[in-house]
Amino acid sequence: MQHRPDHEVKHEAPEPSVVDLEPIDVLTRAEMLAHGDLIAVPRDIAFPAGFRAPVAVTRAAWLTVVTHPDADLIPAPDDINRPLTVHERQQLHKLCHRAVFTLAVQSRADLQAPEMEFTFADQPLWLHVGPDDEDEKCFTIMTGEDR
Repeated sequence: MQHRPDHEVKHEAPEPSVVDLEPIDVLTRAEMLAHGDLIAVPRDIAFPAGFRAPVAVTRAAWLTVVTHPDADLIPAPDDINRPLTVHERQQLHKLCHRAVFTLAVQSRADLQAPEMEFTFADQPLWLHVGPDDEDEKCFTIMTGEDR
């Protein structure tokens, strides 16, 4: 068989997939809380609902299920020291109870998974259980987009 240069097979390097790429920037949980990407649920709301570890809600989940219907007047808290409104406290109270209920009805095998799906106000949400910056248990309530 004769070699023909016009029929050479060109070997191109495969394009890297999203999985192969290195993250550009990784924020710690504390940095995400400080920047407002995560909003901490006050202990006086989370603890009575059944959480015994810190709980935070992603900004997307906050805007989806906690924000007041008149969001122009009461935006998601950019200032982490801003007191929560009565509406926000009520929504967080309901949200935490729903998330704890989700944990309570899971089988032992399902509790081994780091995330559990549940719904609140007809919105699909995820409860992520994982370590915080000091390897202590913490919970994060997020939307599917946050995962």
